[in-house]
Amino acid sequence: MIDYTILNISSIRTIIKKIFILIICINASSCCIQENPQNKVYIPQKIVLQTSSKKNIIFTKEALKQINKKYVYGGSSPQKGFDCSGLVYYCAKKSLNLNLPRTTKKLIKVGNQVSKRRVQTGDLVFFKTNHNQLHVGIYVKDDIFIHAPRTGKKIKFDNINSKYWSRKYITSRRICY
Repeated sequence: MIDYTILNISSIRTIIKKIFILIICINASSCCIQENPQNKVYIPQKIVLQTSSKKNIIFTKEALKQINKKYVYGGSSPQKGFDCSGLVYYCAKKSLNLNLPRTTKKLIKVGNQVSKRRVQTGDLVFFKTNHNQLHVGIYVKDDIFIHAPRTGKKIKFDNINSKYWSRKYITSRRICY
């Protein structure tokens, strides 16, 4: 024998409202999920550096120690913070006892030019950002570079081929041999 339950109109409306609210909640929560936003860089816990020069590795390892240190305009120390050229200057001096110029405008003339597809660990990568300002970072590997971005940010990794940085890239220079 089949048992039929008769629902009144009020019960049906209540069920429909609950289903409607559930659908809205599911749709709203799925809008907030981003699988892999282009501006995110995922870095493994252990980075294995490979290059033709031991100096490049030493230089880059010093830069890696500065991750999450604060950006400070004109800064060139872990205690006070770094700007982009200050990070390069400090890492070269500390790791290699190499005196590099303190400004990006002068750094871009140091070493030998390297094509983007031949860039290696420890090479300097240069960009022209807003208002024709020069910016420098240190290439790590697999299209990842480390740099001091701007006021309010910390030393971080970025992808040289991201939508933003690929348009701003101008040259690379090898300073270690």
